[in-house]
Amino acid sequence: MPTSTSAPSKDAEAAGVVATDPGLFTEEEQALRQADEMVASLERMTLGMSQVAGSIRQGYHELRRLLHMSDRLQLDLQQANRALEEQRQELARVNAALGVEMMERQRLAERLREMTVVDELTTLHNRRYLNEVAEEVLAVARSHGQDLGVMVIDIDNFKEVNDTLGHAAGDEVLRHLALKIRACLREGDVGARIGGDEFLILMPGLSAERIRQVVERLRAVVALEPAHWQGRALPFTLSVGYTVAEGRDPGFAAVYARADACLYEAKRGGRDRLVGHGASAGDGPCP
Repeated sequence: MPTSTSAPSKDAEAAGVVATDPGLFTEEEQALRQADEMVASLERMTLGMSQVAGSIRQGYHELRRLLHMSDRLQLDLQQANRALEEQRQELARVNAALGVEMMERQRLAERLREMTVVDELTTLHNRRYLNEVAEEVLAVARSHGQDLGVMVIDIDNFKEVNDTLGHAAGDEVLRHLALKIRACLREGDVGARIGGDEFLILMPGLSAERIRQVVERLRAVVALEPAHWQGRALPFTLSVGYTVAEGRDPGFAAVYARADACLYEAKRGGRDRLVGHGASAGDGPCP
């Protein structure tokens, strides 16, 4: 027999209330909870992505700032390099100018030095130079066990040339004699005009006899080749005193005094001659 379903009570129907099954909306509630959880998860993800996007934007702005700074620094570096290059070029120009100036100053210093130790007329050394080097030349000769020949030369009657023909003619005679003296000098010898028409020669390593030969040759050359001025020959003769430095000489002054005494002996003896000390017999008596 079919099972009958009990109908609602009349009281319930009368009240208008229908009884419901407790498990009727369970699945819908679970679906709604899951939907809420998904929405919450999406909201969290959205928030996280928003934060990531914010960080990315912040990083991007920082990167742009750093790139801008890098570009600025690179530009500043380029400008600094250009400035350094300009300074380097300017420094090179200044150094070159200083080099030229130093060379010019050195040339002027050498020229001034030359003017102080060289006789302008004859271009031989002057007395000042002789005073500076004579003691040194004597010391070097002695240290090498060498003789030092000293000769003093004077032009005979030179005043008459100046008085009769003028100083220009006298200057030509002086230049001519200086040229012949220079031709006699070896390396290490010293030739000087020590005043007026008086000259001096230092010749290390020569004995008195060799000095005599040098002087005789000089006198012969001067006799054969006189000076000339305005087409006119200007013959002249020489008086010469010479000596050799000795071990007893306290210094160059003593050697020079002896050679000078020999010169005056030659002039007193008639000029156009030479007188020496320490050479062969027959030389004039000198101290």
